[in-house]
Amino acid sequence: HFSFSQNIETYCWRSLNKYFLKIFVHKHLGGEKLLNWISQLETKHSKRIGKIGEYPMYVITKKGV
Repeated sequence: HFSFSQNIETYCWRSLNKYFLKIFVHKHLGGEKLLNWISQLETKHSKRIGKIGEYPMYVITKKGV
């Protein structure tokens, strides 16, 4: 644990990797709707998905001294 660890937040940058998308998301099988749904989830639950998704984004906030 670091002294600044309370200033770190995790968000979702992207929850799925390109290999998963290439295998499972296809235009003729409703891929656009699936991607829109995933995007909405990533936006709405960014902090939760950031912890379990493929590409998390860490934001460290500098506090005044």
